[in-house]
Amino acid sequence: MAADEGSEQRQGILTAGLAWALAMLLGPAGPELRRWQRASLLYQQASHGSSTNIFLTKVEGYPGPVALLFELRMPDGESSSGERRIVVGAVVDASLFTPLGLSAKGAASACLLALHPRMCRFAVKVDAKEAEGRKQEVAYFTGHSRRAAATRATSSKAATGMLGFGGTSTTPRMELDAACATMTLRRAVKGDMFHSGPLVCLPEFDSYAPIQCRVLDWEVWGLGGEAAVALQQEARAREERFVEQRKHVDRAQFAEDWENSPDRAILGFATGGVTGREVARFSKAEEATLDRNRVERT
Repeated sequence: MAADEGSEQRQGILTAGLAWALAMLLGPAGPELRRWQRASLLYQQASHGSSTNIFLTKVEGYPGPVALLFELRMPDGESSSGERRIVVGAVVDASLFTPLGLSAKGAASACLLALHPRMCRFAVKVDAKEAEGRKQEVAYFTGHSRRAAATRATSSKAATGMLGFGGTSTTPRMELDAACATMTLRRAVKGDMFHSGPLVCLPEFDSYAPIQCRVLDWEVWGLGGEAAVALQQEARAREERFVEQRKHVDRAQFAEDWENSPDRAILGFATGGVTGREVARFSKAEEATLDRNRVERT
């Protein structure tokens, strides 16, 4: 198990004990979810930072499901039991995370997780719509590109936070704000693809009122194993090579294009038939002489 390498003293949300419990909790959900033993940490806010660009750099291109774990703190005075730390999470496909922002469709492996103080899993509903193949959205990512920002500004159905899970794009069951500082939890939302239930399994939170919690840390773990990590690294290497190729300028081709370009003819006409390359070799005195000769010819 990946969490075994750091044992219980590993700094982070996913400890060895929690990873073992999640492997038991998610085992029946699908073969890819039984790979927690080879799970890899893709992103951690505490060590990588809360920037959306950094998050995308770490997660984008991962070919497989990922588990997002959030460590939260309840507002002051909300918990009568004295327990103020909450851990919730979600399992979705990593293809959701692109600069443009997307909505992930329902899948058998997707689920919401309540992990602390009690553990509970909210799976995707199996209803007539899903049986017919018309799956609804289970997760939302707003993205950070100009196109995504324009969509949020012009669409009344666009998500307002950075990440959302379950519910709808405007009212998710779990919603992380754009600053990655606050998460809103809801027990149930009309039209939700997941089974309803309290994400905070405490008696005082048995109502349907939304709960706003402060984000202490959050992590993204890849569940595709070593093969998925290798594919992500290959994709990154191809993108870097493409960027470097775009930066390289073929000077020979550039010179040939210049000789055949209309700009060269215009420049030659303006300088009395002298090309721009020849003008560059003239000194100030030679340019003055050229001007006098042009005046005499006219």
